Amino acid sequence: MRIVQQTPKGIEYELVALSYESWGAQGSRRSVFAHSQVVFRDRNGGTLTATAPQAILDEKANTVTLVNGVHAQTSSGMKLSCDRLVYDRTTQMFHGTGHVVIVDPNGFHGTGSSFDSDASLTHMKMR
Repeated sequence: MRIVQQTPKGIEYELVALSYESWGAQGSRRSVFAHSQVVFRDRNGGTLTATAPQAILDEKANTVTLVNGVHAQTSSGMKLSCDRLVYDRTTQMFHGTGHVVIVDPNGFHGTGSSFDSDASLTHMKMR
């Protein structure tokens, strides 16, 4: 199963999953995907590739949520792991919670319980 979300400016994200279930009418549909990989694209052409056991597309909330252990890496080499990662399509920002670990290619290693960031993981606020 493959879903590509496009905007007038290009591809916003691409989701690949083994299987899915969906509920609700168009515009308020909620879909749950198993064994998921999502490649998010930022405005500058960079990517954040995230994998998780489950991904949830919520049309009403306008979010993509990865849960149950998320592992991600940016095209610049930043690595992220957390329990839950939410992408807000309206703001194009990420919010991660639970056992957050960020590692950059230069050796910086940060931990926290939550963070907010852009897709490049360079404009981040961690708590």
